[in-house]
Amino acid sequence: MEKASADLVLVAGGDDAVWPSETFARDLVSRRESLWQISVALFEQGAGERILLPGETTPRSQLRTKRTRDSVRMHGRR
Repeated sequence: MEKASADLVLVAGGDDAVWPSETFARDLVSRRESLWQISVALFEQGAGERILLPGETTPRSQLRTKRTRDSVRMHGRR
C-alpha cells in the first residue's frame, strides 16, 4: 500500500472477529503518513468484519460477532 499513488480511505470495525482490522488500518495510516501519503481511516466500534453499504441487505455470517444491524449500516454510511 505504501507504493499506491492514490489517496486511500480505510474502514474498520472495532468488533472484527476475523483479524484486528482497526489496528491494521491505524498501522497502515501511520506508515503512509511517514511517506507524506494521504489516508483517511473511518472506525465504528460496534461493526465487525463486514461493512454494509447503503442499499445492501444484512449478510448472513457464520463468524462470531457482536455486531448489530444498526452498527453495520451506520459504518457503511460513513
